[in-house]
Amino acid sequence: MANEIFISYRRADAGWAGRIYDCLEKDFQSEGVFMDVRGIQAGQLFDAVIKERADSSKVMLAVIGESWLSEDGAQRLRSPDDYVRKELEIGLRRKERVIPVLIEQGPYLTADKLPETLRDIADLQALRVTHQAFQNDAEQLREVTKDRLERMSSGGKRAWDRTLFLQAAHGTGGSRLEQRLNAILDWAATERHAIKWGNGAKYGTAQIVPKDWSSTAISIDNTGLAFIFMNEFQKMGAFTSVDDRVELAKKLNMIHGVAIPKDKVAQAFVSFQIRNVDQADIAPLLGLIEVELKRTARSYPRDAQ
Repeated sequence: MANEIFISYRRADAGWAGRIYDCLEKDFQSEGVFMDVRGIQAGQLFDAVIKERADSSKVMLAVIGESWLSEDGAQRLRSPDDYVRKELEIGLRRKERVIPVLIEQGPYLTADKLPETLRDIADLQALRVTHQAFQNDAEQLREVTKDRLERMSSGGKRAWDRTLFLQAAHGTGGSRLEQRLNAILDWAATERHAIKWGNGAKYGTAQIVPKDWSSTAISIDNTGLAFIFMNEFQKMGAFTSVDDRVELAKKLNMIHGVAIPKDKVAQAFVSFQIRNVDQADIAPLLGLIEVELKRTARSYPRDAQ
């Protein structure tokens, strides 16, 4: 079985690496977790196996203990033959797959303390794992590893769904934003509107497709911004004139109280952006869009292919 998660570590941190392996192996059996002392069989060429498993991995955990960057550790890193250095050089060919895991008082890495080939690791967000808070730290590591696997499996983009979307909303705006967006999704389900998930490396979007429509009416991202993509409606012959767009902007402003500058409306703009949208705004917004489309479009969305 190919191992998609590779654990890089110093022998001094072998106990911690094994603990992390045991924690992840239960949750990622199908993906496979590689740690050299458990993944190399008798008779196999150590160097060749390490190189192949590191290169084929989708996530590399760099376990960094308290002595990892000590005088002896720094000296070993300067050697091109150092196994940890070689593993991380392979991992950093796709920098986004590497997750530094700091053990107890393991040091945050700075570029000036690293050989040139490893300096990119200093730019990466690190996780810290301690004995005192191991349960919580291990859970966070599992979540970050899962998220990174999904992103790497989809070419750097997340495969968004409702759970991940709401988790990301909580992370960017706290429980109030999560509750607002959850209410919008509940309302869409009650009204039998479809939700399409737009995938992105950082922001996901919940795209509301009204029942019987074949196109998105409103996109909402996990920061609480709503977008009305006018270029999509213009393909149907809607809002093609400046007057039509100005009229729509006036009505949008009345609903949500957002000032859309006239010069923006007059441009061949991509979208209207509405901040802090909530469930009470969505029905009037969809109603307004539907009325205006019927008035201005050559073809109604449900007829558009």
